[in-house]
Amino acid sequence: MSTYYTWRMNVSDSLRDVAGGVELSVFCQPKAARSALVGMHAGSLKVKVRAPALEGRANEALLVLLGDALGVPRSRIRLVSGDRARWVDGPCACGRTYPRLPEGLYGRIDDMFIVRGENIYPSAIEDTLRAIEGFGGEFRVIVSRREAMDELLVRAEYAPAHAEPGARAKLSATMAERLRARLGVRPIVELVPAGTLERTEFKARRIIDDRDLYRRSVR
Repeated sequence: MSTYYTWRMNVSDSLRDVAGGVELSVFCQPKAARSALVGMHAGSLKVKVRAPALEGRANEALLVLLGDALGVPRSRIRLVSGDRARWVDGPCACGRTYPRLPEGLYGRIDDMFIVRGENIYPSAIEDTLRAIEGFGGEFRVIVSRREAMDELLVRAEYAPAHAEPGARAKLSATMAERLRARLGVRPIVELVPAGTLERTEFKARRIIDDRDLYRRSVR
């Protein structure tokens, strides 16, 4: 464990074994005077971060703090509870002055994964694809690692009307560019005919993370 933080506490009660690792229960207080691991709070590790609970900044600060303290790369840490929203406290056209969520809840943190330092939400990929004419209705996301670099591949179906090679090439380029603008990472887009992929309502089943296979292969 990193000695950068001189915290001494028994966190065993906040840990539990899960498939592929351990789960740490954390109570996070945003917009604090400084970022630090504080102690235990109701069976959870209490953490303070300076970042506000705004546009994912507190989540990002929490990942950095935990990664540094535990000596674990951020790509190996996942936040596994809570909803994602954008909190604003500026004046509203309606005259109300209290903080609000103008876009409501638009994602689950437990769906999030990290690629090249960017927080990626399957809901953002789905929303982007469904807004593109020619999308065939289903997709998969494959995260892998090549030469120590994360790769994001989006395998998406195309509609029958876009079966012609030229139309597919244009559709692939459109998907790649819009996903890059939304995610901050340019994915590799692989198109397959509509009906190729199994239908699912569960976002987690659309995500395949093969980075552990790479890690085991280079040991």
